[in-house]
Formats: sequence, C-alpha cells, structure tokens
Amino acid sequence: MDWKRTVNAKLVRATGYELRRSPRRHSVAEVRSGDRLVAAPVFILCTLRSGSTLLRVLLNSHSQIHAPHELHLRYVSVTLDKTWSKRSMKQMGLDAGTLEYLLWDRLLHRELSGSGKRMIVEKTPSAGPTPALSSCCAIRRRSPARGRSCSGPSSTTTRTWT
Repeated sequence: MDWKRTVNAKLVRATGYELRRSPRRHSVAEVRSGDRLVAAPVFILCTLRSGSTLLRVLLNSHSQIHAPHELHLRYVSVTLDKTWSKRSMKQMGLDAGTLEYLLWDRLLHRELSGSGKRMIVEKTPSAGPTPALSSCCAIRRRSPARGRSCSGPSSTTTRTWT
C-alpha cells in the first residue's frame, strides 16, 4: 500500500493530478427512479385447476385490464457467469436478483404497452412465492370473489409491487 502512496505523490508533483477510488454510486439492489416501468402489476398466485384461467379471461375482457396468457416469469432468470460481469454490475449497483427484477418489469411493460390497457395482471399457477418475487413485492392478501379464505393452500393470493 505504501508504494501506491509514493507513486501517487510523484504523480501529484509531476502533473498536479491525484488518483483516487471513486465512491460507490449506488448500493446493490437499490431501486432507483426510472427502474420501474410498470408501477403496479398484479400477480395472482393460485393452484392448478382452481378456475384461475376463467378469472384471467374475465379480467382480460375488462377495457383497462390486460391479463395475458401465463408468462411464467418464475422461469425467466438472469445469471452473471463471469467475475468481470459481476464486478461491472456491482459497480452500477446491480446484482443478479435486481437484474432479474428489471427484466421481469421490462417484459411486463412490453406486454402491457402492446395491449393499450392501463393495468397488467399476471396469473401464475403453482408458482409459489419465489425469492425474487418476494424481494420486490409487498403482499396484499385479498379474499377472492369466490369466498375462499386466503389462509389455505388452495387460496388465490394477489401480490402487487409497491
């Protein structure tokens, strides 16, 4: 470490410039303004054979709600394979989980903007809460219209980004 100070001192005397490490721009996994394209997507988590496809079709018939066919976002992921890609993403304040969230948001935005509607609902059967979904969403449990409670395994749970 001492040699770095010596070199830096000589550089200052010779050129008037000093080398310094730049401060971190953003902490990892920090959501900034402009990161979110879809302000409040709705995720309906449900079990198989629970009538959720009928619910999706009914929601999609609304003039302002777009409920596309299942996007299976749980299986869309981001992997930073090499050390240098991890370092460069870390320098920008991003990690694989945040990149995955940004990718999901972009896919939802693409689907929503193509529909011309204002709200998007993603129905995901048998896809329980994933770490990425849990980290970027806040739970808002609502009793479904059918009258099932939100406590059992066959319940329909709505999650929205906050």
